[in-house]
Amino acid sequence: MGRTAIILLLVPALLEIGLTLILLRRKLYREYPFFFAYITSSILINAARLCVVYNYPVYFKVFWTTEALYSVLGLLALYEVFHWFFFEFYRYWAWFWVLFPGMICLVTALSIWYALEYPPAQASRLINLVLVFGMAVNFVRIGIFLLFFLLVWIFSLRWWDYAFAIVLGFAVSALGALAAYWLRSEFGTSFGIFAKYAPPVAYILSVLLWLAVFTRPEPEPNWEGIDRRQLLEEVRNYTRILAKLRERIK
Repeated sequence: MGRTAIILLLVPALLEIGLTLILLRRKLYREYPFFFAYITSSILINAARLCVVYNYPVYFKVFWTTEALYSVLGLLALYEVFHWFFFEFYRYWAWFWVLFPGMICLVTALSIWYALEYPPAQASRLINLVLVFGMAVNFVRIGIFLLFFLLVWIFSLRWWDYAFAIVLGFAVSALGALAAYWLRSEFGTSFGIFAKYAPPVAYILSVLLWLAVFTRPEPEPNWEGIDRRQLLEEVRNYTRILAKLRERIK
């Protein structure tokens, strides 16, 4: 691997060290333990990849083995933010817990279908399986971001800086990876350089986003002046009204 690949491993590791120090200083590891674990493990993972960067067969195995750990921690970090942000909804609506895993199952199924219908051009079976795994993970991240955004918009909630930054950062990283996968699927090795470097560059942008947000104090939670319980009670009242209207129509 060339100097550029080494830089794209070294730069995010240095940025993550800075982000880790900020999370420690603000004691945010207590509030977002899985996100903290994701960032700190990323430092170790990048260090491990750098150690084998000149041995491509070994690097390939190390990369995708650690990528599986990466994916699990990233998913846990997203669930952590989702559950924290919509905590009151989980308490008042028993069905709310289905949304997060339901979105994961739906997006994963669609990802597998897409990969089977439009397999990557000029790729071996092993590379195809690896790319499908990466695509499914990144589609899940995009799906969670869209679900998060949709719920905030429906209930007229205010974005909270840290929660929004974490979800958006994962989405930005996923978009870069998906763009690379799409070009690899459609054009094979014709856009090899872009497909190779788009994911790490997108991840660097994600870490820069997290750094920009976490360096500032988070504003006090404010749901546009509406108490969360009051908001939920209003929504439940609307649900009762709609139920009564349906009964009258029948």
